[in-house]
Amino acid sequence: MIEDLLKEKFSFIRDPKLKEEIIANGKVANFKEGDLLIDIGDYVKIMPLLTKGSIKVMREDEEGNELLLYYVDAGNTCAMTFTCCMQHSKSQIRAVCEEDTEAIIIPVRFVDEW
Repeated sequence: MIEDLLKEKFSFIRDPKLKEEIIANGKVANFKEGDLLIDIGDYVKIMPLLTKGSIKVMREDEEGNELLLYYVDAGNTCAMTFTCCMQHSKSQIRAVCEEDTEAIIIPVRFVDEW
């Protein structure tokens, strides 16, 4: 199933070894509209490759007001999540599912290795 999702939504990943690693170490996860994927101050533990749905990415200003940064849709991943996982730092964003969402979930330890 992951192989089919990669072909359909992430055809730009051309490296055969990377595809094999994603298939071997990733898993498909489903989330409901409104689910919180990551919150401000959390350590990033997974890298989601969205195959269906969308995620709203926000941060907070000094007064605690939410500021919309961007939306992530199918065929993409969250740039801020990638940055936090590569720097091993706490998240500065909140990511919430805007609709029912499906993603290939990759533990961040593999992202570091790849």
